[in-house]
Amino acid sequence: MNSVKPPPAPLGAPARSAPQAGDAPDAKLAVRDPRGTGRRIRSAARRLFLERGYGNTSMDAVAAAAPASKRTLYQHYPSKAELFGAIIAEVWAHFTGGPDLPDTAEEDPRLVLREFVARMCVHWDQPDVIPILRLIIAEAPRFPELSEAFSRTGKEPTLRKLTAYLEMLRAAGKLPARLDTSLAAAQFLGAIKEPLFWPRVLGNQIRFSIDAVTDRAIAEILRN
Repeated sequence: MNSVKPPPAPLGAPARSAPQAGDAPDAKLAVRDPRGTGRRIRSAARRLFLERGYGNTSMDAVAAAAPASKRTLYQHYPSKAELFGAIIAEVWAHFTGGPDLPDTAEEDPRLVLREFVARMCVHWDQPDVIPILRLIIAEAPRFPELSEAFSRTGKEPTLRKLTAYLEMLRAAGKLPARLDTSLAAAQFLGAIKEPLFWPRVLGNQIRFSIDAVTDRAIAEILRN
């Protein structure tokens, strides 16, 4: 790729980059992709994956839709799996690229966890989040790299953040010393996702309020 002086505002990011917040890539990465080619490729690929499915979308079709030469496409994303992983990172950046949980126990854990859940619910309602999850569920039996990319880029970072926060609370004496923080984090997310996330994925009505579900899950984790 030719060296080009970047414009004042970042326009795109190359493969295997992790946007820092929302849909905006990191400025340093934009220097390496000043023309926004990576973003244009991801946008075209996202549209094709959702319209045709992962298995039925070829890299040639992505190059034509971008539009970009096949050489340029493969310079940014050497494989379709890496391209899909970059799309997940971009879509999930609205949540995973947001503020970290506190690293001190000064704030009320109830308020912190309520805000965490609220941000998670807002993320689920972002365009393409649920459609991409449905695509992963439908095609993962044939393409296990899809679920691997989701776990690596979306699910695991969220679980790590929450586990680290619970470990900090445990060290501060606000949770029992015997508490398995990894298990507690997974159970907390499960208590939130069963009533609030899976109905979204399945297209069913959400029967419980966010506040009621969140308060119950917080009460359970803090009384351990």
